[in-house]
Amino acid sequence: MSVRPLSLADLDALVALEQENMLPGWSRAQLAAEFDAAAGLQLGLDHGGQLAGYAFFRSCGPEAELFRIVVCRARRGLGLGHILLKQGLQLLAAAGREVCFLEVRASNRAARKLYRGEGFEECGLRPAYYSCPQEDAVVMAKELAVIKL
Repeated sequence: MSVRPLSLADLDALVALEQENMLPGWSRAQLAAEFDAAAGLQLGLDHGGQLAGYAFFRSCGPEAELFRIVVCRARRGLGLGHILLKQGLQLLAAAGREVCFLEVRASNRAARKLYRGEGFEECGLRPAYYSCPQEDAVVMAKELAVIKL
């Protein structure tokens, strides 16, 4: 199992993961656009010889945001999301980011538990933020420790 930077060469695998695991999923164009995002960080997690998950982060000044984290349904519960999240946060901290934000569906208890376990705290609510189905988003934030190299 290894976490690595993603590239456009991974686009087909990203599309497949998105279609199988997220409703509604991002389009091929949306996934590809992440590679052009200023101050973006795209990480993939290989498990059993396949891309089993990925995370997209973006940064602006001292702040970062987790835009997307997806783990293959067949491999959920193995801690892969935790590994991806932790690695991303470590890289953001090493790059001087001070805080990371995210939004999560209010009903997504598993994701909220993952984020709380990594030190994120709920700091806001965005009513009717999501569609398909319409749902509130819980805003969470985590202060990032400065990593001295």
